[in-house]
Amino acid sequence: MSPRRRANRSKAPTTQGYAKLEGNLALLAWLHHQLGYKNTRDLLKDISQINEGYSETGCSHIFTHLAARSRLMHGVTTDDLQRYDDNIRDHLASINRGRAKPITLRYFQYLAALYTEIYLDWYCNRSEKLLGSLNEFVSQHNVYCSPRAIASNWGKTSRHYLIRAQLRKKSREQCKS
Repeated sequence: MSPRRRANRSKAPTTQGYAKLEGNLALLAWLHHQLGYKNTRDLLKDISQINEGYSETGCSHIFTHLAARSRLMHGVTTDDLQRYDDNIRDHLASINRGRAKPITLRYFQYLAALYTEIYLDWYCNRSEKLLGSLNEFVSQHNVYCSPRAIASNWGKTSRHYLIRAQLRKKSREQCKS
């Protein structure tokens, strides 16, 4: 490999490069859409200044903020958000049990837990609706994309089908044992 290529590899990724990558992450974009955001930048700009932790009512401050803007959400209801928030609080309480200094989730850690809750809920409880919603979202998103991006997104959707098939087979094999 030439020294010039190596030098280019060591450069830090640019904001433009990240935006290009983010545009090809169909599941992330779909999750943003579920909460009513267009992209990561808009989401982080909106919630990065929200207090960490939970209020006296037991709800996280991020939940309270997201619930207040529920009219902008697609496919996730306020009741769903409440359930996800309760699950995250319960998981965190379990982790903190017996710890001298309890962990408090930063906004980006809370978002990772929330997105995991949303995905697992849809995957486990409404998988056909998940596939339909993802495919519809990708189709609408692809209207604005280049043919190369369309092929990339189709690959992600087809990999989702493959993973589902693998999980089904794994479950059947485990049940036979």
